Amino acid sequence: MNHSPEITTVLFDKDWVFLDSEIINVISHDFAMAVQWILLNDEDKLDLYGKNWKDWAQILSNKWYEFDKEAYMKLKSFYYRYHLDKAEIFTEVVEFAKRLKEEWYTLAMVTSMEDQSTKESIKKLWLEEIFDVVITSDDCENRKPDKEPYEKAMKALWVSPEECLVIEDSPVWITSAQWAWIKCMVIKSPHVREEDISDADYMLTDKSLLAEYELEEIIGKLAEEKIQKSLDTK
Repeated sequence: MNHSPEITTVLFDKDWVFLDSEIINVISHDFAMAVQWILLNDEDKLDLYGKNWKDWAQILSNKWYEFDKEAYMKLKSFYYRYHLDKAEIFTEVVEFAKRLKEEWYTLAMVTSMEDQSTKESIKKLWLEEIFDVVITSDDCENRKPDKEPYEKAMKALWVSPEECLVIEDSPVWITSAQWAWIKCMVIKSPHVREEDISDADYMLTDKSLLAEYELEEIIGKLAEEKIQKSLDTK
């Protein structure tokens, strides 16, 4: 198997990449907020998408002065963990990661979730032996969009940004990858606005490509699509 000379390492996010835990995030958030008689509109939710739930709590406490941040965090965490088993698994991405591992790529999971919930998700996905490094919010002083999570992963793996590809779904992680000088493939999610993820190097709208092509071929196809889309808008 001949690798692209640039990419030896793939850094995966978890939510909406491997499983639709993002919808569990939203439902858990709505439950914890409703207890305090606070309802957010769709635009508020889009702005919070991809952020750590502790960051949500801070943003919400700044917006609503009577908001009980501690009560929210406890309820949100409880509801999320209770319903995680209901999250849909994206088998195309799981099998793609397994194939990359067989082809001797180095793999990491870099997520804004805490260590315990990340371990539970990896176990649910049957991927305990896949990742060479797992970086969670517990490992970092600064969460996305800061570049620290990716820099920690690269340091642990002894790789440079040029050797890496990030696979992600949210605008804040795209920014994090850009600040770390890593190319980013975004898996388009219905939970985000397309204009918010247009800065990604590659945009994947069809997960079936992961089963049909090698990584280098997928990158080539997505790069061509981006060029064509840019030409079409001129």
